[in-house]
Amino acid sequence: MIPLDPLQTPAVVLGMMGAVLVAGQSPGVRACGFGAWVIGNLFWVAYGAVTGNVYVVVMFAFYWVTAVVGARNAGRGAAG
Repeated sequence: MIPLDPLQTPAVVLGMMGAVLVAGQSPGVRACGFGAWVIGNLFWVAYGAVTGNVYVVVMFAFYWVTAVVGARNAGRGAAG
C-alpha cells in the first residue's frame, strides 16, 4: 500500500472536493467549495515550504488569495 503524505493527501482531497462544490448551483455550496480550496491551498503552501519548493509556495499562495476572494464573493451571494 502507498503511504499517504500528511500534507499532500488532504490538499488533494480538499482541492477535488472544492472543484465539485464550486460547480454547484447554490451560493452556499459554492462558498463551501471555496472554503475547501482555502484550506487545501494552505496545505500546498505548507508542503512547498517543507520541501523547499518556492514555485509551489508562490503558486498556491496566489491560489489561496483567489480562493479567499471567491469565498467572500460566494458568501455575499448566499446572503443577498
